[in-house]
Amino acid sequence: MVNLYKNNKSVLVFLFRAFCIYLGWMLFYYGWLYNHRGFDDLIIRHLIWICSFVLEKSGFDSFYGFRTIGIRGSQGLIVSPVCDGLSLFVLFSGFIVAFPGNVRSKAVFIASGLVIIDLLNCMRILALVLIFRFSPESLEFNHSYTFTLILYLAVFGMWIRWIRKSVPQKKNQME
Repeated sequence: MVNLYKNNKSVLVFLFRAFCIYLGWMLFYYGWLYNHRGFDDLIIRHLIWICSFVLEKSGFDSFYGFRTIGIRGSQGLIVSPVCDGLSLFVLFSGFIVAFPGNVRSKAVFIASGLVIIDLLNCMRILALVLIFRFSPESLEFNHSYTFTLILYLAVFGMWIRWIRKSVPQKKNQME
C-alpha cells in the first residue's frame, strides 16, 4: 500500500487539491454568490453588450434587455446565469490551480484561458441568436450539444496544453 501511495503521490495530491477547490467553490457559490446574482448579472450584461455591438456592426437590427438579446423578427434569446460561463471559468481555473506549476505561469495561463472562454461564449451566444432568428427549430440541439461540445473541447485542449507545458517530457528510451 505504501508503494502504491509513493507511485501515485502526485496524482493523489492533484485529486485532493481539485476536490478542495471544487468543494470551496460549491460552498462559496451556493452559500453566498447564488443569492447575490450581481456577479452573474454583470457577466450576462457584458456578454449581451458585446454580442449586441457585434450584431449591430454586422448590419443586424438587434435588441437587448435584461438577460435577453435578439434580432428583430425573433422573440430574443435569454442568457441565463447557467449559460454565462462562470462555472466553466471555475472548472478551467480550478484544474490549472490544482495541477503542479509555477504560480506566475498559472496566473498568465488562467487569464489568457478565461479570455478565450469568454470569447468562445460570446461567439456561442451570437450563433444562437442567429440560429434562433433564422432556424429556430435547430436551436435546442445546437444549444444543448454543438456549442457545449465546442466549449468543453476548447477547455480540454487548454488543459492538455497546460499539462504538456508543465510536465517535463521524458526522452525517448529508444534513442
